[in-house]
Amino acid sequence: MIRLRSPLSFLLFFLVLGFLAFVPKDEDPLDRLVATLQKWAEVNPQEKVYLQMDKPYYALGDTIWFKAYVTTGSRHQLSALSGALYVELITEKDSIVKSLKLPVSAGMSMGDFTLE
Repeated sequence: MIRLRSPLSFLLFFLVLGFLAFVPKDEDPLDRLVATLQKWAEVNPQEKVYLQMDKPYYALGDTIWFKAYVTTGSRHQLSALSGALYVELITEKDSIVKSLKLPVSAGMSMGDFTLE
């Protein structure tokens, strides 16, 4: 003999299904990784320096004119974090010939070295 199920059991079944649909699911591991990296970048900001020279080759006695762009590491926008830029002229034997400390204003600085 076949037993008929009551409408109350069907109602209870669909209520439980409805509640289970709103249970929070585990966050995607990739989303967690991206969020963690974004938090780390906010706590530890990084800057990059790009130097633009006035010409590609120099000879003894020439002056190297340059402009420096200090940018945020991730977005490549001009950075206002640093107030000073240290630039060094280094030989092929890793010895420092000249060193400059330049002020940074609105993420930019400029200077020059004379080759002697």
